[in-house]
Amino acid sequence: MAVFSRLAVFPVIAAICGLLSFLNMAQAAVPPKSLPAFNSVRVCVPFNVLISPAANANQYQLLLDADAPVQQALQATVANNMLSLGVSGNFKTTQPIKLTVQLPASSLAAVEVKSATAAQVVVASGFTPAAFTGSNPGVSSLIIDGLTTPKATLQNAG
Repeated sequence: MAVFSRLAVFPVIAAICGLLSFLNMAQAAVPPKSLPAFNSVRVCVPFNVLISPAANANQYQLLLDADAPVQQALQATVANNMLSLGVSGNFKTTQPIKLTVQLPASSLAAVEVKSATAAQVVVASGFTPAAFTGSNPGVSSLIIDGLTTPKATLQNAG
């Protein structure tokens, strides 16, 4: 009887493992999205964003680790040297959203967090621009860690 009970458990474990594998497939990292060159980032998304120096000198890209509804809703456009991040329509997710913006270390001139945004935007260490402007007029957090520049302007309200 004890052997039969153990054997009966194996199909249940296999079914659970299969379900977990299926759920992990729904939460998949999208291949990096290459972008045209930009030196400013405007954030208007309802989730956190990391801005980090790229590994290569001319690399401008987005890395998104999120489920399909988030992938479809994210809008990223570059115009006039500015990357604008937003969402179109509604989406629902129970999974973490990991969005990373990468650009050359010397290129980041400005970060603007729109006032309607409730997110945390982190500028990682390693950036070395000639000048930098950070703007956060709303309830979001703009965290700048280890940026080196001779001229910085920060505006914060909210």
